[in-house]
Amino acid sequence: MKLTRREFIRTAGLATGAVVADRMLPGIWSVQRLEAAPLTTAELKSLADVALAKAKSLGCSYADIRINRYRNQSVSLSSRPDRSAGMMSGKMNTVPAVIETGSFGFGVRVLHSGTWGFAASPKVTKEEIARITTDAVTIAKANAALQKKPVQLAPVPAYQDKWATPFKKNPFDVPIQDKLALLQAVHEKARATKGVMGVQSSMVFRSEDKYFASSDGSNIQQLILQVAPTFGATAVDFMTRKTKTRTFQIAPKTAGYEHIESCGLLENAERVGAEAVARLFSRLAASRDGRMTIAIRSINLFPTAVLDFEESQGRRPRRIALSVDVDANGLIAAVRVIVSSHKLAHLADRDGGRLMDLQAVAAPALD
Repeated sequence: MKLTRREFIRTAGLATGAVVADRMLPGIWSVQRLEAAPLTTAELKSLADVALAKAKSLGCSYADIRINRYRNQSVSLSSRPDRSAGMMSGKMNTVPAVIETGSFGFGVRVLHSGTWGFAASPKVTKEEIARITTDAVTIAKANAALQKKPVQLAPVPAYQDKWATPFKKNPFDVPIQDKLALLQAVHEKARATKGVMGVQSSMVFRSEDKYFASSDGSNIQQLILQVAPTFGATAVDFMTRKTKTRTFQIAPKTAGYEHIESCGLLENAERVGAEAVARLFSRLAASRDGRMTIAIRSINLFPTAVLDFEESQGRRPRRIALSVDVDANGLIAAVRVIVSSHKLAHLADRDGGRLMDLQAVAAPALD
């Protein structure tokens, strides 16, 4: 089969861009070869018509085709002390990593003799679509031997529609250099507190471009964009060789790149670094009646989270696991101590045999 100039450019476009970016950025760059240029609605309809016409000619009572394109991109940055210069030298190694992958394919579903048949392929051409549709019909005929009752579809109206995630900036259109520059600024702010020796950050993007066409006359296209930013700071105490990490997590969101710019990565970087250092030197302290109050930022908790705390009162450290339930408004609803029965007996030894009463409170002052 001959490869047209348009098909060659579409196939090679992203790989060429990867080579250019690879020369501009140090670190890790990985790109899976995929078609770069998305198909127009007219091109998608033309491909879908091949499947629907073929299915009709083979005697199908119903057929549909889905043409899907998935694209994933991960941009991350890691800052660590330069070991060759000495851990205390203050010199840092900052390494970026950019990984992009994608997939493109289609699936055909047919109803023949009251039985479903399905086949799919990653090769999106008219010739391949016709061949896969024939395979789907063959599978449906084979399945008919096991079908006790013919499938009957309810009548549905035909839909002509197009929907896309509301966004201002497509994350895949934002230059890699701009994304890394933002992460670099986050790292510099997080390291403003003495004791922060490592920072890790990332932005993950995903797009799903889906096209659906059926023999009932429907043609529907959908574009879904998802973004997920996060970063964490690690503090180190070289005297005790202990490390603690504080992570700033933002729940993934169906949105554009504007969510990255407004979610507070840069604004919270210095605070997260300071909290990592504070966590490194913190200790659980009980009042005279054995009660403890632990301040927890509910904004960083998912509906159920398990938190580990270390207690050191001049004895060997004890690990206490707390299960924290968060309600729909993000407020802490309940806290439970998770320890085995023998640990419960062990913990009851302190403060006259009374178990510690642990409470959780929201802490807006930490903002």
